[in-house]
Amino acid sequence: MRGVRSGIGGCIAALPSFFTSDGRHLDEAAVDLHARRLLAQGVGGLVCCGAVGEGATLTFAERSRVVAVAVEASAGRTPVIADVSACGTRAAVELARAAKEAGADAAMVVTPWYSRPTQRGVIRHFEDIAQAAVLPVIAAADPRRAAIDVEPASAWRLQELPGVIGFADMAGCAERLAERKRRSGGAFVWLTGDDASALSFHLAGGDGVVSAAANLAPAACAAFAAACRDGDFKRAVDLHRGLAALVGLLGRKPCASLVKAALATADPRLSPAVRLPLVPPPLAAVARLIAAMATADVPRTRAAA
Repeated sequence: MRGVRSGIGGCIAALPSFFTSDGRHLDEAAVDLHARRLLAQGVGGLVCCGAVGEGATLTFAERSRVVAVAVEASAGRTPVIADVSACGTRAAVELARAAKEAGADAAMVVTPWYSRPTQRGVIRHFEDIAQAAVLPVIAAADPRRAAIDVEPASAWRLQELPGVIGFADMAGCAERLAERKRRSGGAFVWLTGDDASALSFHLAGGDGVVSAAANLAPAACAAFAAACRDGDFKRAVDLHRGLAALVGLLGRKPCASLVKAALATADPRLSPAVRLPLVPPPLAAVARLIAAMATADVPRTRAAA
């Protein structure tokens, strides 16, 4: 488990789940193509079946297949993290066990929504998943989506739990890191799920970013993460500025449909199809996103290479 911890960080792409043009079936070839392309451009890991991966619309079998395809594409070079978030703990455990069988290196778990548990329940949720699934867990807080947060005292407790190896904060506020981080000897992994605040998060001592933007500008995002890791924050600032327009457009939710539409424009092998309740984005929004890809110093032609 220590080895898993040490390998997680830097630029981790939030992998889309591609479908056939009618949206009915998973397109495994497209998932494999895009995953390999991301890894070839320097991305240091993949998160499967999260918000960008439309995990809520995938069947149980499809989730396992997305993870398995990503694992095969990675071939052990970079970590594959499966988002196994669910409203109920039992369902999350089942998803985590399936992810382990599919070869995932770790599981990411967002706080349960709808039931809105107490902080004691939140801690038990993460703890039970880590124990029952025998898969390292990255606890995640996404209060904008889940309407429940991981409070600082709960984050301190999580750092003491066997099997919980990290924390991912999707709130987009770097100041939260200091509130939730307790002395952990460098063994605990701290991730942000917000591209816009990634620079300030790294400056505050964070380890990496789960990035939607990495799908469209993988080389630039990977270079940004590498600069942060190396302490070259002048270069990191320059790269972050270059990504600003792209990141700003993706911040207009939902970004899964935007990401897919832009990728499909660059490569017709990647279908822009999304599943309800998501719908295709306006053409004007896609055009603005494609233009922003150029300002990130990653031309469209590179995405299609």
